[in-house]
Amino acid sequence: MGALVACALLVLSPCAEAPAAPAQARVTVEGVAAVVDDGRAQPAIVLRSDVVLRAALERAAAAPASAEPWHEVDSEQYRRALDLVVADVSLAREAVWLRLPEPRAEEVAAELDRLTRSVGGEPRLDAVLAAVGANRDELREIVRLRLRAISFLRLQADASMRPTDADVQSVVDSGAHPFTALEPDAARQAVRDWLERRALEEAAMRWLRRLRARGRVRYRW
Repeated sequence: MGALVACALLVLSPCAEAPAAPAQARVTVEGVAAVVDDGRAQPAIVLRSDVVLRAALERAAAAPASAEPWHEVDSEQYRRALDLVVADVSLAREAVWLRLPEPRAEEVAAELDRLTRSVGGEPRLDAVLAAVGANRDELREIVRLRLRAISFLRLQADASMRPTDADVQSVVDSGAHPFTALEPDAARQAVRDWLERRALEEAAMRWLRRLRARGRVRYRW
């Protein structure tokens, strides 16, 4: 498994977006999920196994106290994760093209810690990885890919992507966040990070829409 396997497949024909799959169809793990041909050297391959892992992590983070079978990802969850991974792959390639610094070891460790907390702790993370047949090395690869993508997004970011103190307090007061069990100070910091992540994700989706408009992504089902 590898979130970004570059140079493995050349795609010379124009890319087209595939139609949406039926709402509750189950998804197989093997094979290629998408090819990103963004004009940066050779195209990059996105593996289905990486997409399923991302979908399982997203599902676990959405309900960190649930005992759901995370490996049973339906087509809607898979498609959302596929979009996120494709966006990360393309954004990370831009970061490499611009020679932005590689993620530092402490940044990778901090992101792994954030991800672990988001899914409910170490035992839950181990359960998610086991459910989809992944390991910690594969998880670190996805984290490094995500950090490269974030570095490029932050380079392009405007002030609106960083939540203000008022934004954070408003969300904390509303209780409309997954950190209600935390102490107030910890909850405010968690909400701040959460809001920034959401803004970065929205920016990544805008990037992906531009890729699609230029015919740079081929989905494989």
